[in-house]
Amino acid sequence: MKNFDIKDLLIHILHGGIILAVAYFSFAECFEGIAPKFALLNEQGEISGFALTVLLLLSYLLGLMIDPLADCVDTQIYKRGRFKKWLKSYPYPSFNLLKNGNCSSLEFANHAIIRNILCEDYAKNNNIVEKIPELWRDDENTMLLFNYAKNRAFKCASLYQIDRIETYFRLFVFYRNMIWTTLACALIVFVSALINIICHKCWITGLIIVLVPVGAIALARLFFAISYKYRTYYCRMILGAVYSPK
Repeated sequence: MKNFDIKDLLIHILHGGIILAVAYFSFAECFEGIAPKFALLNEQGEISGFALTVLLLLSYLLGLMIDPLADCVDTQIYKRGRFKKWLKSYPYPSFNLLKNGNCSSLEFANHAIIRNILCEDYAKNNNIVEKIPELWRDDENTMLLFNYAKNRAFKCASLYQIDRIETYFRLFVFYRNMIWTTLACALIVFVSALINIICHKCWITGLIIVLVPVGAIALARLFFAISYKYRTYYCRMILGAVYSPK
């Protein structure tokens, strides 16, 4: 991917800002008590410039922390094969694109030709002389073929292809990180409701404790499906950049 981009900065701030906003509304009473002590509010009760700078910085840092967390879980799922029992219908897109020519209702034209090109090139560069056409049948080798295709794509792809690859990758990461933003917000609301029950005997919030996890899981599942779709687009563009029909 490209180096630092303003869009990446805004995405991190957005994810972190959502978490901070939910935390504020969940613990508004506590915030109102400590805000004047730390000069977060001016004399008119409005947020100060200092507070705005601090909030933007905290939003960015929170968003930045979500990215490695999501990437770590992603590695556990796809590269180490963890949680396969729960994600049988969501294999790494390149597996299905190379093996079956489709994934997530998306067709991949010339997948057999591209598969053969990758197998031959990968075998040639790694001194593999046996069962070259069969390399793609193993999931681990398929991941290696995809990584090889990714390196080749950024060297040989057209500007249009690189632009689409960047776009799909950014969208995939955005929705993937939204999964963890949603779960973090749900945890904050859950803790807030629990404190209300313990301290204020507000049993109505017990309903929140039941509904929040259910809603968060449903929303996280939706974001996962969207991120998987864009990941499939991204993988298809990477693999497609390998082959240029005459």
